[in-house]
Amino acid sequence: MQLPAFGLHPFSFLIGFITATIFWWLMGRMRPLWEEIRAGWQKSREEAKVRRSTGVDDNHRRTTLRRAQGMHLAAPLFALDEIIEIPRLLAPPAHHEPGEPFLTEDITARTIPYMPSWPELAAIYNAPTLSLPDVLEGGVNLIITGQPGAGKTVALAYLATLAANHDPLLKELSEHVPFLYHIADLQIPDEEAKDVLSPIQNAAAEHAPVLDLTRLSGFIQNTFESGRALLLLDGFDELPPTEQVKVTSYLRSLLKAYSGIRIVTTGCPENLDGLTSLGFEPMTLMPWNLSQCNRYIEKWGQLWIQTVATEAWTRSGSEEIDPLLINAWLNSDNFALTPLEFTLKIWAGYAGDSLGPSNLDSIATHIRRLAPSGASLAALETLGMQVALSAQSIFDSRSAREWVKNFELPEETPVEAEAEDNDHDEQEGEKPKTGSLKQKGKTGSLGRTGSLGRTGPLGKTGPLPATSRLLTKMTD
Repeated sequence: MQLPAFGLHPFSFLIGFITATIFWWLMGRMRPLWEEIRAGWQKSREEAKVRRSTGVDDNHRRTTLRRAQGMHLAAPLFALDEIIEIPRLLAPPAHHEPGEPFLTEDITARTIPYMPSWPELAAIYNAPTLSLPDVLEGGVNLIITGQPGAGKTVALAYLATLAANHDPLLKELSEHVPFLYHIADLQIPDEEAKDVLSPIQNAAAEHAPVLDLTRLSGFIQNTFESGRALLLLDGFDELPPTEQVKVTSYLRSLLKAYSGIRIVTTGCPENLDGLTSLGFEPMTLMPWNLSQCNRYIEKWGQLWIQTVATEAWTRSGSEEIDPLLINAWLNSDNFALTPLEFTLKIWAGYAGDSLGPSNLDSIATHIRRLAPSGASLAALETLGMQVALSAQSIFDSRSAREWVKNFELPEETPVEAEAEDNDHDEQEGEKPKTGSLKQKGKTGSLGRTGSLGRTGPLGKTGPLPATSRLLTKMTD
């Protein structure tokens, strides 16, 4: 069998070669256009996702704003924006590179050493500070450090308020979506979860409107994938070291899966437990100086006169004292007071229910405001002691009842109560009563009610979710 002869036609080959060359040359020139078209398609898909989640985004921001405005000590009286003193961070010393011009420092920065663990000295001499938006502009994940009561929670609530309102102060972060949670709200698992967003999605579902629940998971997933998430995590400084290791491991997995997000958390200068190895930058929250304290007292007095003083309970007591006299008294002996202690001192001064002049007296006064009527103070002290001894800053009502069960009054059955009451009436010659009696001592029993209530000077009662955290800060 003879194979067909194979020949190359020179003219056809030349035409094919020229055509292929022109084709690939055109394809090379059109590559930027194709890339632009592809980027346009991708942007269109992302915009479509954003449009579908716009309603969820707005509702989430409103919910976060509402929670942030109530995350401060005087929340029963004022909103955060009404009373806040803008938090600032202690500026670290400037770094000088060899061969570059030496930066001129003021006399305070050259004289006062940089001591993040004791910033009260820097506050006295008005050392340089930085605002939270300016620090976050550098693209870092931040640890706000400070001692208990320094105002770290308020700093996170302030950032959440700015992000929820698209405030231009945040600059590049103004369009980020804030996720403000306490570490106890996330319920981080002991082992590495398959979906690192599940704790955040579950915490967000607790506060989201019912109509948004079906779209909430997709909204959170899209927000973290696009790098527009601003996670504000409170309570890391309240955890024992064993629990901090678990949270650090979770944050490592979260940053590995979504490297473009931004995280701000709280911490103590003495124990940051692995956060710095993840790229977090610790910066100290600046204590209040004298001018800030004076401004805070004046702001409190004005709000008290405009809002609280109009309540009926304030007019039923003794004659009203001139606020100028109260402010003059409150302006003394405020050195090294934390914002928490200073707020409690002012509150007690204006409410007139102070138990004494010391910081412990101010805290005890506020505990008496929070405790329900008839609650045993010894039970509250035992609860706080057990939290400190067990290093268990997060606990449920079952653990609390177990710790204070010795302070419960004995149960009294209706039959026994009725028989006892009838016997007493028969001895006095009265007709026995029918029906059951209310159990004595039930109102003030912590173990029986299952939760601590809040009874403020305005006479309002309600649940107090942060009771465990408040007692933890007291014991610290």
